[in-house]
Amino acid sequence: VEDNQFSGNAAVSAYRSLRESHHVKSLISFGGPAVLAVRPIVESEKFPMLALSAAVQLDKGGNGSITRLWESSKGLGTLFAELSNQLEKKRPAVISYEAEVGLEIRNAAKAKLQSATVVDEVVNPSETEFSGLLTKLRATQPDLIFLNFVGGQATAVFQKLRSLGVNAPVVFHSGLFFDPKVRSPYPLDYNGSYVATVSDEGAQQLYD
Repeated sequence: VEDNQFSGNAAVSAYRSLRESHHVKSLISFGGPAVLAVRPIVESEKFPMLALSAAVQLDKGGNGSITRLWESSKGLGTLFAELSNQLEKKRPAVISYEAEVGLEIRNAAKAKLQSATVVDEVVNPSETEFSGLLTKLRATQPDLIFLNFVGGQATAVFQKLRSLGVNAPVVFHSGLFFDPKVRSPYPLDYNGSYVATVSDEGAQQLYD
């Protein structure tokens, strides 16, 4: 096991370390930056890799070396919409990060939602101050929130939402895969609050 630090350079270094020091016959890699960084090497060596990533670039090309374990970005957005529709939510909110994959997920979700979003915001990946977003969410009181980004941002927004009394269920970027109704082994506590993303230790601790 090597920590790719959700970074392209670290992922390449981890891949080379594993290949050189162990008899590795396949690889599992998490996160778009890491997966895309090692993709050229993996494909040139025809080395089998399982990718946990919704990166839109994986939808195109390739020589069959990489198998995606998650839905594509469009599929992920559709899963959120299906969950919202299934639960008959009338006031969903979609908050996405400002990157190609984030916008793909957002657009796919909005295309399938049966109810109009009460908040539809795009957040810069480097953003640390969320007062405007939090004010909108507090004022509109959505009944389901899709935080379509991961890492410290997601944890920070979740904690601030709860401190402000916004208690709607919150679904994190990758948490959709933890609901049995959308093809996953772990239950979503509809009456609780949210599903944590596997990539965020802070959010996972909150979930536990």
